[in-house]
Amino acid sequence: MTTENSASGAGLDAYRARVSVFYFLLAWCKLILVTLLNRPRFSHLLGVFTLGTGPVRVEGLHNLPGQGSFVLAVNHFGGAGTMRVLALILQSMQERRADAVDELLIVTGRRQSIDVSARGLRSLMRKLVGWGFGRWRENVLRISLDDGGQSQSVASLRQWRKLAACKPSLVFPEGQARLTFGEIRHGAGLFLRSLDVPVIPVAAYFADGQWTIAFGKQVRWCKRLELSDAQIGLSIARLLPAPLTPVWNQALAR
Repeated sequence: MTTENSASGAGLDAYRARVSVFYFLLAWCKLILVTLLNRPRFSHLLGVFTLGTGPVRVEGLHNLPGQGSFVLAVNHFGGAGTMRVLALILQSMQERRADAVDELLIVTGRRQSIDVSARGLRSLMRKLVGWGFGRWRENVLRISLDDGGQSQSVASLRQWRKLAACKPSLVFPEGQARLTFGEIRHGAGLFLRSLDVPVIPVAAYFADGQWTIAFGKQVRWCKRLELSDAQIGLSIARLLPAPLTPVWNQALAR
């Protein structure tokens, strides 16, 4: 199997987490409420976004640096909402790095060019989303993915490099949520190694009725810069079940 489509018939539905509508609505109501606070914090959301998940298996927590800054490179697992995945990761790291939970910087992409002519309700929704991200500006850094937003992207990446020295961060190097772990966005690995802080691969997935959050060993960069993306991808893929890594299985078998 080399593609997600060819793997779709091999029982991948078993890797999708089911979330009740009640828990979903309750969590998002809490998110809206927390966003309205003077200083919204991730710790205010962990309990509600992890409701109904059951026991979580945490592996390799000792690989997380006991002090100082770091970057978590995580598969963008699409078998549940992104907020639930983030909450489970933050909850899992509390035992070792409780100090980092509310300081963590989430690095995410954005496309400003989509629906630029939107009016009425769509325009209002875009403004509300932008306002919401603004409220979380201490913990969220949005990087433009538009072809015409290169200058904004460079500025955001420079800001991230500056912040990374003193503030732990989390990024989904795929750049797109999906059930199986896909290819790394071109250049993501090269930039991560340039941050000059420990990069910890993390796998988040649901299997056999249970969530697993696995922290891998710090990435040890090889001398060949062009292999940086592959290094990040392989370090995350080896933490995941084979059915969730169809793009990487051939390389992992070598």
